[in-house]
Amino acid sequence: MKTLRYYCGYILPDSNAIQRQVISRDLRSSRFFENFTVILSPVVRKECDGTRRGKKEFEELAKFDSIGRTRLESPGKIEDIPKGLTRDERDERNN
Repeated sequence: MKTLRYYCGYILPDSNAIQRQVISRDLRSSRFFENFTVILSPVVRKECDGTRRGKKEFEELAKFDSIGRTRLESPGKIEDIPKGLTRDERDERNN
């Protein structure tokens, strides 16, 4: 299971990392990910936007972006993700 990829100042979280609030928890404590750019793929946004934990993490990430602790990027459109994709197909689009 891929949860969180990070390298060269970029973070590409999957839905599990968002729902477990891994990044915001780090930014409140150890700050390892401070000054990283968080890239939220359309697949992750679509999977997490309908969940309470996902929405909360998106709000936290937006807050950290607004105060300059991280940068937040959301490339692509959620509407471009077809309905009915299998988990493997969604994971493949997230890479």
